[in-house]
Amino acid sequence: MAALARTYVGTGADGRLADGDLRSRLIDHLMTDRAYRLTLTRRIAEEEAGQIATTPLSAVKNIGAQVAQQRSELTIEILGNHSLGWDGQGYTDQELHFTSEWLHSKCFSIYGGSHEIQNNITAKRVLNLPGD
Repeated sequence: MAALARTYVGTGADGRLADGDLRSRLIDHLMTDRAYRLTLTRRIAEEEAGQIATTPLSAVKNIGAQVAQQRSELTIEILGNHSLGWDGQGYTDQELHFTSEWLHSKCFSIYGGSHEIQNNITAKRVLNLPGD
């Protein structure tokens, strides 16, 4: 994603992304994405070892949806006007793919239960909070 940003947004004389705010949000996203992937890897290893997973599946689902949606939003912002195409000339296959991916990412927070449902599951099963 950083290479994509360098291509579409450009860099300053120091080689860093010209847009400081975008640079900060991109760094934040990349750190969150890395932490999510490490958590997912640990959860899979725990399950394969027959251990009780330390991270609830409902939390993994919510974080994964958030990371994917944030990635798509940042990509669309990075592409700027190049993210407006759905079909036709003037857009690369990659740009059209990113636009389609962004639209599809909107349903990630609904697949397998909305964020609210997943949060309720975590509250009841992990935090032992009372139900409604």
